[in-house]
Amino acid sequence: MVYGVILASGTGKRMGLDMPKQYIEIEGKPIIIYTIESMLGVNKIDKIYIAVSEIYMKYTEELLEKYFDTDVSKMVLVEGGLERIDTINNVTSRIVEDNGVGKEDIVIFHDAVRPFVTKKILEDSIEGAQKYKAVVAGVPAVDTMLVSSDGKSVDAIPDRSTIFHGQAPDSFNLEYFIILGSRLTKEQKKQLTGTSQFCTYNNETIHLIEGNEINFKITTIDDLERARMIVRERKR
Repeated sequence: MVYGVILASGTGKRMGLDMPKQYIEIEGKPIIIYTIESMLGVNKIDKIYIAVSEIYMKYTEELLEKYFDTDVSKMVLVEGGLERIDTINNVTSRIVEDNGVGKEDIVIFHDAVRPFVTKKILEDSIEGAQKYKAVVAGVPAVDTMLVSSDGKSVDAIPDRSTIFHGQAPDSFNLEYFIILGSRLTKEQKKQLTGTSQFCTYNNETIHLIEGNEINFKITTIDDLERARMIVRERKR
């Protein structure tokens, strides 16, 4: 089985809006719906688990019923946790509870606010996880990267050819991912910002697959305007 996971329990405080950014509408449709549609476009994904905040569970359920018909049966809503690690654990526990764990099962973790993830990225993620057990999408850095410990002076300028911008999804063999999670220390769990760290904290390799600039994360107002332009252009 291949499970898509959409992490949508964040509050989006950095954008300073009245609601989490995944629910902001672009051309009359919430961002999270575009993201779900992208996943539904990949036939290899058998089920989609959507992790949302408790206070948005009912609202998200209503959105799914509004925008999707028979595909709703392919989706499962899961309550997110206080921290990212709690949300991840809630989702993986629900997957195991519903389906058990098969040796070849794959889980794909994606951000709700990366609505333009391509079919190629998702399919490459599945194939990569089947081959390597753990993969992450990334794109080469195009700007010179600066390292500064105090934010005032430059400590180092790393070789740009070795630097990549990490995207999502992060994809894993499900059994392998659960094992990695069981090895994390309490301190590592507190520091966790993404599922790729399940590998790096365990000194395990996570392989790169080719991302795409269109697969950007909507974090700022400028990102939101860029997303609106893309949707309008596609409609034309």
